[in-house]
Amino acid sequence: MMKPIDESCRCDFEWKAQWIWKSGKTGRNEFAYFRKEYNLVKKPAHALAYVSAHNHFELFINGEKVSGYVVPAHTHPEKSKYYLCYDIGDLLRCGMNAVCASAHYIGGGGQNYVDGLPGFILQCSIAYDDNTEDTFITDETWKVLGDTPFKNGTEFQQNRRISAVEDYDARKQREGWLFSGFDDSLWQQAGKSPIHGKGWILKPQRIPEGKIYEIITPEAAGIQKNGLQVFDAGEIITGWPRVELPGIRDVQVRMRYSEDMQ
Repeated sequence: MMKPIDESCRCDFEWKAQWIWKSGKTGRNEFAYFRKEYNLVKKPAHALAYVSAHNHFELFINGEKVSGYVVPAHTHPEKSKYYLCYDIGDLLRCGMNAVCASAHYIGGGGQNYVDGLPGFILQCSIAYDDNTEDTFITDETWKVLGDTPFKNGTEFQQNRRISAVEDYDARKQREGWLFSGFDDSLWQQAGKSPIHGKGWILKPQRIPEGKIYEIITPEAAGIQKNGLQVFDAGEIITGWPRVELPGIRDVQVRMRYSEDMQ
């Protein structure tokens, strides 16, 4: 369940967190998984998480998805970059907590031909009932999984280059990586992102983040045969397909989209 953005935290503050990414050469349409576990000796009274990425991120606290979709919104990153703020106090507990995120860097002339640089940044401010405070931030103690289920370097879906063709291999999905106690000993240490030291200006995002407004069941249209089927959503939409199939190993499913039934 997505947590609403807390309007009270939409203000300037001092960033102590580092922009992080994985090591090695970066190409277009690159994905990374990040995680860090924090041990809290008491239950927080309040906790606010400030988060951004280039280009987009999804944030999870103890397995629960916090962020919306396609966040932050597009900007020219060298002029300003949006961050979002979430009230995560109800999701944190006394003991070990897993703070995880997936991030996607478009690159390759993506996001209206402005590449920017790959990176993820998070800073969480925690307050307790006894008036003490705590902070955790992204730095080089975080772990990163470079070889995610998403294939890197895929082509773009359209000429504007704002979304990648996603090639997902479910066999590479790390079960339990969103929860505390997961063994990430084989994951890499995160490194400083090339954004670090560039002086990107972070500003709070004041427009709503993407969310799922409706689930549409498409109707069969045109070709219907083994190996090839066509469906019509009935309207031009922005969204994602969801398909449920028997779990047969090595079966590949390819989905393509069009605004024109012809």
